[in-house]
Amino acid sequence: MNGRQRGLSLIELLVVLAVVGAVLGAISLSLGSRPERLLENTARRVEALIGLACERAVLTGLDMGWRFEPEGWRFGFLRPDGWQEVGEDSGDELRPRRWEQGMAFDLRRDGLLVDPAADPLQPQLLCVASGEMTPFELELRHAGSAVRWRLQGEADGALTLEPITPAPR
Repeated sequence: MNGRQRGLSLIELLVVLAVVGAVLGAISLSLGSRPERLLENTARRVEALIGLACERAVLTGLDMGWRFEPEGWRFGFLRPDGWQEVGEDSGDELRPRRWEQGMAFDLRRDGLLVDPAADPLQPQLLCVASGEMTPFELELRHAGSAVRWRLQGEADGALTLEPITPAPR
């Protein structure tokens, strides 16, 4: 038997512990804030898609409309013969979307709550070819998160997205 000892040195043991700690920390961060991250991603996606719909209205000369419903949201063109939704199988970025489990929303126009079930064959909000839009406030929330997100649309087509954090107790 030679004079070498078997096993890990103190440095090797510390490196292994640091790597394990970093991996556990990353896993904890990714799992621990999933509702908040999901909510933020959804809010940013809604903002981007409304922006895209408004750009498309200006470029095509066709007014774009959209609806928020308990199961999701959808876009469509406002044509002389009525509202024509973007199809689910169209591959278009403005195709209908579903809310993730636990998501909920409140939509306000002129400060009044919009009933998502009212007149399902018409858009709730519009972006017209001139670049103007129906002013609105959309508040998104998730059952697993205390943070909410507010998206505001102004008549001039400007969109503002901001988190709403609960007041400290």
